Amino acid sequence: MKYYLLTIGLILFIISCEKNEVVIDKTELDYYKIEDLNPPVYDSDITGRRFTEEVWKFVKSQHNKVEQKGMIVKLEYDLFINTEGKVEKIKPLTKSNIIKDSTIKITISNTEELTNYLINVFKNITLPIGYINNQRVKYKFYLQINYYCYDKNTTIEDELSRNKMLNKNEETNFLISVETLPEPIGGMEAIMKNVKYPEIAMRAGIEGKVFVKAFIDENGNVVKADILNSAHQVLDSAATNAVMKTKFKPGIQKGKSVKTQVVVPIVFKLK
Repeated sequence: MKYYLLTIGLILFIISCEKNEVVIDKTELDYYKIEDLNPPVYDSDITGRRFTEEVWKFVKSQHNKVEQKGMIVKLEYDLFINTEGKVEKIKPLTKSNIIKDSTIKITISNTEELTNYLINVFKNITLPIGYINNQRVKYKFYLQINYYCYDKNTTIEDELSRNKMLNKNEETNFLISVETLPEPIGGMEAIMKNVKYPEIAMRAGIEGKVFVKAFIDENGNVVKADILNSAHQVLDSAATNAVMKTKFKPGIQKGKSVKTQVVVPIVFKLK
């Protein structure tokens, strides 16, 4: 009887393990990170004027459907780019939502309609081709950008100029001086583990210190990273990408987590 019960228990254990099997997803391993590419590909090469104009068509069409004066369209995706410079996969990184704030503002983020629109946009756009050691490679690009629209009648030139100013003004919401400054979880070592020394810089013997201004939200996430002082252009992308990937302990003011901005030095030194 004991042997019988033990056998049943063993069978149930095996079935339970099968239901909770952990699977390794290798589908993204064919794609290099943008900071690994040589020559480097920059954010502006992908989210340039043509891309902005195409997204603005969507923003304007959505804005014309609602009564709200303001609209924010938030994009956060991984783009998987093949050896011909074409986007072959697009992966939303945040849950899709539409948030209305009384009659003043509506926020659209990663909705199915937006995602399908982007798919069609990228069908007609060829992005920079990625190279490593003179060989074409597939690469992944982290797309995170916000578009603001406050007037249905303005031109694209007006909106581009206004967006630039709004993004600059938005930075004032991130405090510079707080009681407890944010710090990377795991210290500077955690940031340096994310640094990929560009191969083109190593071959050319390029070294230096890049100062990155990081904008950190109440949850310790880096939502934006700008170059404050560049040592060399080929190092900039690697520095900002390393900071963007790092999780921070948020800044504290009056016992509460707050948005903060800090300057992070990234040192590139060849051994």
